[in-house]
Amino acid sequence: MPPEALTEQVRERVTFGLTLGIFVSALEMTVVAAAMPTVIAELGGLSHYSWVFSAFLLASTVTLPVWGKLADLYGRKRFYLLGLGLFLLGSALSGQARTMGQLIAFRIVQGLGAGALIPLGLAIAGEILSFEERARKQALFSSAWGIASILGPIVGGYITEHLSWRWVFYLGIPFGLAAALLVGRTLPSQRRSVAAARVRIGSAVMLMGASLSLLFFAEGGISNLHKGLLLGGFITLLALFLKMERGDPEPFLPVDFLSERTISLSLLVSWLTGMAFLGSIGFFPLFVQGALGESPAMAGKSLLPLFLSWVVSSIIASRLTLRVGFRSIIFLAAVTLVAGFAMLTPLGGAPSLGKAFAALMLIGVGMGLSNVTILLLVQYSVPAERLGRATASVIFLRALGGALGASLLGAVTNWRLRAQGEMPAVDVRSLELILSSRAASVAALSSETVAELRSLLGRALREAFTVGVIIAVFTLLVALFLPRTEARDQEPSESSLYPIA
Repeated sequence: MPPEALTEQVRERVTFGLTLGIFVSALEMTVVAAAMPTVIAELGGLSHYSWVFSAFLLASTVTLPVWGKLADLYGRKRFYLLGLGLFLLGSALSGQARTMGQLIAFRIVQGLGAGALIPLGLAIAGEILSFEERARKQALFSSAWGIASILGPIVGGYITEHLSWRWVFYLGIPFGLAAALLVGRTLPSQRRSVAAARVRIGSAVMLMGASLSLLFFAEGGISNLHKGLLLGGFITLLALFLKMERGDPEPFLPVDFLSERTISLSLLVSWLTGMAFLGSIGFFPLFVQGALGESPAMAGKSLLPLFLSWVVSSIIASRLTLRVGFRSIIFLAAVTLVAGFAMLTPLGGAPSLGKAFAALMLIGVGMGLSNVTILLLVQYSVPAERLGRATASVIFLRALGGALGASLLGAVTNWRLRAQGEMPAVDVRSLELILSSRAASVAALSSETVAELRSLLGRALREAFTVGVIIAVFTLLVALFLPRTEARDQEPSESSLYPIA
């Protein structure tokens, strides 16, 4: 729809609605991470902790190409509103969950809707705004994400400690309803041609394959035979996905990207950094609240240096790229990630709150530097007609890596808890109780037992963070093989402004 077909007032209202959608999406990611230790204390299910994050990431990631395709064929407004509706429904249901199984299922519903919010929101903005208006609105969109990322951990921790963890899922509903009202009542519907329309099922195949890979890495009493079958199924489905992509005239992840050195290495870095960071973000509050014995509010505040340094370093990276080139910034980002994760492991010495804050700040700097630079490098390396697919590939692989990383860290944590626990199978319920903010729950345990359990959980998590160090080291090695490419002065993509991108 040409921008001139809409009045300025209509464009402003729709833009504000889209901004609220971006705000809700960012807010949900941060407030849930801050509340999850307390959720475990009430619902139990510590062994399935990682699935609350990996299920959401997996559902939102694999639906990205499906939402985009359906929106292109049948109209963006209806599918943006459908995605927003699913997201709000999943949020409301998550707040009513009575078991971890229910929470994971409702997070999947939430993730299915979340996959539509940012890509379709940016697509609608690109359709109704002129180039000059888009350039001005980039600051608005990125500010919404930055504010939500910074305020989310603080608000989430406070609500969890003083009200209930259930309210963190309700927090975004009013903003989401306002977004739906503004976009739904203001943006005109547009008919699109559906001749020869075909919705690809390649991403559905990837969903099945990725789910199997998560099950393969997840702990839960699965026998070696079953794990072997799951691994075989994953390899088979992945091969089927690649075959379908080769035969598709409009593949989501063009296979020829992998034959181009710069793009393939950049996509690998995106996948690795997503695995390290997005996979571990939910475990940082668990470490602060469970291992260090801090309150839910402090667990939420622990994410503040992470996201604040992320936002600041993203801005710095977008400016430095033109001066020092891509590879130098990516290399520096990998070094910073290695240092940050190392401070959280046994290599970093005795744990403390100050050391944890410093480590999270370094990790935020590393992700901020790499996040923008990798995206700009990929966009720089492809022709204009392939820019959309290249950008989507970066986002897709980073989020998919996050889902896999969350499952992997959960598996290592569970394994180390069982390996170190001197009690039979480790008293898991006692571990969950020490996460409670209610004094009565903790009072049921002796001070010696509480100290022992905190130490046990701390050691398990610190050894699990070693996975982040290993992944960051691999990222460092990959960065060394990136070609020296000098950046031209060019307009940054809207997608480069958001941490999830």
